[in-house]
Amino acid sequence: METRKPTNEEFEQVKIAANRMKLDMANISMNQFDCAFSECGLAGFVRINSRGSVNELATLGIIKKFRNQGVGSLLINKLKSRYSKIHLVSVIPVFFKGYGFQKVKVIPKELIKKYKNAALWHGYGDPVVMVWKAK
Repeated sequence: METRKPTNEEFEQVKIAANRMKLDMANISMNQFDCAFSECGLAGFVRINSRGSVNELATLGIIKKFRNQGVGSLLINKLKSRYSKIHLVSVIPVFFKGYGFQKVKVIPKELIKKYKNAALWHGYGDPVVMVWKAK
């Protein structure tokens, strides 16, 4: 499995997959994404959306046939090696807690709107804002 920036053609695949998964694709650009590729093609993708002083893990998607094979770990760890602090808004906090993310006490102003909109993600649970910090 290799991780790298997508090509233009691969980015089109990312957009299709992310839309099918109903992931956050607001104000995207190709340079925000890192992707994991197997010999079969796209396995997963992750996006950092820098909002002022906040680096938000805004989008994480794993292609169904590659789930539970460490692709998410590979992509999250790549981000953790690049950034000293990462925020996210999630309705699946248990997943991210395993990577050292913790619920914040104060929501950064850059994420308040997304947090409020996350309440509209019907059927997934209550949204939380989390942060990971390098030690």
